[in-house]
Amino acid sequence: MMDPYDRFELVLNDRIVKTPIALASMAGIVDAGYAIERADHAGVACIGGYSIDGPARAASAAMAAAGRAEFPDGDPIETIGAQILLLEDTDIVTAVNLRGTTPDAFVSLAEAFGTRVIYEIDAHCRQAPMIEAGSGEYFLHNPDKLAPIIEALASAGVTVSVKMRAGVAKNDQDLARAIWKAGADIIHVDLMDFGHAKLRQIRNSCPLALIANNGINTFDRAKDMFSHGADLISLARHADTATLASLDAAIAQMADETGWYNAPKQLCRGGDVRAFTFCCMPVKDCPLIPALSRIGMPRGTF
Repeated sequence: MMDPYDRFELVLNDRIVKTPIALASMAGIVDAGYAIERADHAGVACIGGYSIDGPARAASAAMAAAGRAEFPDGDPIETIGAQILLLEDTDIVTAVNLRGTTPDAFVSLAEAFGTRVIYEIDAHCRQAPMIEAGSGEYFLHNPDKLAPIIEALASAGVTVSVKMRAGVAKNDQDLARAIWKAGADIIHVDLMDFGHAKLRQIRNSCPLALIANNGINTFDRAKDMFSHGADLISLARHADTATLASLDAAIAQMADETGWYNAPKQLCRGGDVRAFTFCCMPVKDCPLIPALSRIGMPRGTF
């Protein structure tokens, strides 16, 4: 059996990821128990979302009162710490999806748990109470509020992920670059109905690890994401054990047969910037020429 690192060469938070499949957070649902039940076929578990400060916790209470699933309110450090302990003896890389409003709220978690987990800033929740509290999608409309949180976590020496929803910010490419420049390590993007074209735009905008999310429950769909820039895929409501097992087996087989599980499509077939790997010298008009122009690279340098 091939070693996971030899198969995927995928490392997050200084840990080898055994398969490029992540469990996406769902408030009130995705906790340690949920992840452990799916541990055989998941490489990363994004548990949460957990609301970690007063405004976000009040928003969670309002959402729960309206009938949405939320985790019971309690001390965030105690609650999250108990979940982290349950996952520490597994081979899953743990990320914690956090909903908060200030850098201090996030840093308090980093001070408590250090490098044991990935800290995923929730810029994804679109429920009105959370946005009004200054969390979730609020950050996509106000990236100047998101950057200080990323910077604070990065300064604390921990691995930082941002969970975002495509098509909400004024410009997703600018947002991806801002997330990168602020010090994040991972972008976890809900592609909504945009598909691989949006993923390619984000891949071409930053060198961060990318997790692609939304409706990726077949191997063909997963392969499409990998060939347009995803390092991992994630599943939420479709993360049943049968689907995960099927995806895990097919992705492993592809990796063993090709040697590069997320090899890009050729540039002339719609590939992302990684497809430069396959390009010849730029001596004739072809898709390489405008691609070089977009990234500001002279032909001679290429």
